[in-house]
Amino acid sequence: MAFAGTGKIWMNGKLVEWKDANIHIATHVIHYGSAVFEGARCYATPKGSACFRLDAHMRRLQHSAQDLPDGVRARSRRLGTTPCSTPSAPTR
Repeated sequence: MAFAGTGKIWMNGKLVEWKDANIHIATHVIHYGSAVFEGARCYATPKGSACFRLDAHMRRLQHSAQDLPDGVRARSRRLGTTPCSTPSAPTR
């Protein structure tokens, strides 16, 4: 059964139309299934954005990426230095 995929999806730092969310056929993840994912929530508070245990989430993300190619590890390390105020995907 195919997934209809409608609306918008988070891709490369922005929301895009589902139909426009494409990746290149030679992308490493397609051929080798290598990827890491870590979900973290950020909440609006009277004092500004607050991310729940962001340091622990970033440690898990970096740990997951340690056996992947160098470029993926480097990107996960850079993410670990991103301030919480950076726009993130909206939650529903």
